[in-house]
This record gives sequence, C-alpha cells and structure tokens, in this order.
Amino acid sequence: MAAILGLQADVIGVIEIENDGYGPDSAIQFLVDRLNEATAPGTYAFIDVDAATGQTNALGTDAIKVGLLYKPASVTPVGATAALNTTAFVTGGDSADRNRPSLAQAFEQVSTGARFVVDVNHLKSKGSACDIPDAGDGQGNCNSVRTNAANLLAGWLASNPTGTGDSDILIIGDLNSYAKEDPITALITNNYANLIESFGGSEAYSYVFDGQWGYLDHALGSASLSPQVVGVTEWHINADEPSVLDYNINFKSAGQIVNLYSPDQYRVSDHDPVLIGLDLDQALNLKQAARDDLAALLPTGDKNTDKRFEKAMERIDQSLNPAWWATASTLDAQTGNHVFDRERQAVNELQKVLTGSFAEAAQRAIDKLVEADRQLAQVALNIAITGNGDSSRIAKAQEEMAQAAQETANGDFDQALQHYKKAWTEAIKAL
Repeated sequence: MAAILGLQADVIGVIEIENDGYGPDSAIQFLVDRLNEATAPGTYAFIDVDAATGQTNALGTDAIKVGLLYKPASVTPVGATAALNTTAFVTGGDSADRNRPSLAQAFEQVSTGARFVVDVNHLKSKGSACDIPDAGDGQGNCNSVRTNAANLLAGWLASNPTGTGDSDILIIGDLNSYAKEDPITALITNNYANLIESFGGSEAYSYVFDGQWGYLDHALGSASLSPQVVGVTEWHINADEPSVLDYNINFKSAGQIVNLYSPDQYRVSDHDPVLIGLDLDQALNLKQAARDDLAALLPTGDKNTDKRFEKAMERIDQSLNPAWWATASTLDAQTGNHVFDRERQAVNELQKVLTGSFAEAAQRAIDKLVEADRQLAQVALNIAITGNGDSSRIAKAQEEMAQAAQETANGDFDQALQHYKKAWTEAIKAL
C-alpha cells in the first residue's frame, strides 16, 4: 500500500501477485479496494485479463502471475488486452512451464489522447535448473529459456497484439536477467533501449544477491517511445534495507514479528520498484530540442556544416509558428501541412551532413524531427478513431503510418515524412 501510493504512478505493473482470478475475493481486487479506501473511490482500477481476453486463466495456472493497475483519471485502457501465453513462450524451449505469461495493454492519456503500450513480464528465475545445465558463464540457470522468451516477446509485440498499431512500447517487469545478459541483449538487438542504463548509468541497481548489486527489473523502450521518456529511476526502498525487516516470519520470534513490522514502504520486497516518467505530448518539445541541439554546435568550424545547420534551424523555427497549431499536440487543420513541409525541408538539409564529422549530431536531430511528425500524425489518427470518423479514411491513415514506420526503419526519412503527412491528412479528412 505505502509503496504503491508513494510511487504516484498512473500505470503500475505488479509481479508475483496471487493468481486467484479477478473476482470480489481475489488478491488484485483486494489490493485495489484498499488503495481506493486510502485515496478515493475509483482512484485505482485493474485489468481483468480473463474477461478482456475471453480466456480462463489467461496468465497461467501457477500460484502467482503479473498484473496491471492504473488510474482511470489519468489513462484509459484502449485496444485489445493481450496475453502471450503460448507454449513456446511459457516453456522457453524447455520441457516444462518456466516463464509466466506476458501481459500487454495499450493506454490512452486522458489529457492529450496520446497512446502507449505497457508490457509486464516475469521470466524464469536463476534459482532452479532447466533442461539445459548452467553454462557456467555467470548468467545462471535457464539463460536460454529467458533468451528464447525475450526473442519471442519482441516478435509478439511487433505483431501488434493490442490492435492499436501503436509502436510506443514499454517493456517492464522482472526479467531475471542482469543488464548485460543475453535476454536483455536480445531485446536491445530488437531495437529496445535499456532505459535504466540510459538514465542511471552503469551504477544503477535494484537488487542485491550475496553482496553483488545489479538489476533484474527493467524498463526497455521501443525506438519510438524512448525519445518520450523523460526520467527513469529505481526507488531504493527494498534492496538497501536489511532482510530482517521484510514480511517473512522465518526465524523471528513472536515479539520480533510484531516489533520489527512497520506499515511503511520499506522492505516490502527484495526488489526495488522502477519508476518511469513519460512526456507523451512532446512534438513541440522534440522540435525545440532538435533546434537547440543544433544551435549549441554552432559554429562547427566547417562553413558548409554551419550553412546546413542554420537552414535546418530556420525551417524548424517556421514549423514552430504558433499560428499553425490548434493545441500543443494537434495542428490546425488549415495550416498543418506547412509544419510537415518545413520539417521535411529541415531533415533534407540535415541529411546532407550525415557523412561528415557532425553526422551523429545531425542524425539525433533528424530522429527528433521524424518522431515529432509521427506523434502529430498519431494524435490526429487517435482523434479520428475515438470520434468514430470515416473508417475508410482511418484505414488509409493507418496504412500510411505503417509505411512511414517502415521508411524510418530503412533510413529513408524524406519518404517517411511524406507518409506521416499523408496519414495526418487522411485522419483530418476522416472527421
């Protein structure tokens, strides 16, 4: 209770909650009821995975499972609730069930209409053996089981299991793998960023075992989500605390069970929670950041590079013209085309220096500008969908979004921006 309330998070992944359904006497309902009693009725809710998927025991039949809590005032579940519970994933290639099923849910931010997907996991621990023996490489038992699961997870998430078409995906949970182990490397190879490493560096930790520190609990962001992450930290309420203060009663006297207990957030687990901050209304911020990054490099010492950067900055400044914006996250229907055109012109200037000394800086600016246009198109599409707009226009916009994503992956940013513009146009016409 104290730990969840203290996090103040809008979406919460829970690990190892009792797997006893979602009814009035279930553990997850009990937890949400107590949270609402401590705050206000309806402050917290949970995803009923069985009801949403139409499956019984969608998250398996083990004693424990993963789950998702959320605050309805901040976010709304959208799309299909999806459970990766295939034999291949759960066994990880072993002869018995090893990993808990994965749970993915898309949410829409109430204040902006922006969407993202949260996927919560609990992979096989290192504490017991699998068919393949420990390789003795420091990764512990069942490394191949976790690695197989990681690859299957990446492929599943790429298949759009929530049906929203949203590429903004956040993988969280206890992956029972340290930052440099094969399962995490597999997800990074599949274009997920290790957000804890990005924000916390090499000294980050959320777990201690036999005096060795690291983290098994992860925040991994897809390529489109990562630029929208504004902060990641572990809340050190558990790993730093002595185990004598935890909830276990082993080796404690009757008096110690009472005297060592305190109804606060400390040592409620042996893992620290990971808190991730998202700014999903970032289109304007991304544009401004790209412009500021370029300005900070001037003069570069190369006249040609300076010229390209200055032209790109001029085009970005034009794209920020407030007369072209309806709100901070949407474009005016009459003038929005100008924003996409100026963005494309800026990117074309930056592409001309991708082979020089400032290629990395130019690419970072391009990534921000392309992501900004993707967000603008996605917000317009979300508005069209929730407004029950013309289905044929919406379908066309979705096709353009998919094409733009492919062009971005291929490095053809000019074509990608054209497709994002077309997607936005179709979404506007759908209303």
